[in-house]
Amino acid sequence: MSATLDDNLGRSGFLDILDRHGLTEERVAREIKKLLNAKEVRVFNGRDGIVYSKSLIAWGPRMKGLELLIQARGLRAPEKIEHSGLEGIAERILAGRKRAGIKGGDQ
Repeated sequence: MSATLDDNLGRSGFLDILDRHGLTEERVAREIKKLLNAKEVRVFNGRDGIVYSKSLIAWGPRMKGLELLIQARGLRAPEKIEHSGLEGIAERILAGRKRAGIKGGDQ
């Protein structure tokens, strides 16, 4: 059985625990910034032994950092959009066209 934060500690209680363990908002921001600037060095087995690449952009960690930033800023698109009042809209449009004598109202 899974419980939400609101069921147990509440959001502020959970944030207090994170703060006590050094996981403050400032630290989260610094860690996200590190991800957004991540680089990597690749290692290859060449003819003359091990070869190291130059410093490359680490796209995986950068994308994860960007996702975390978007989520933290609340910029993510809503998961579900409510369309209340639109039930049967196609039928209502066709009926209105039929009453008005507009082509497409007889289909």
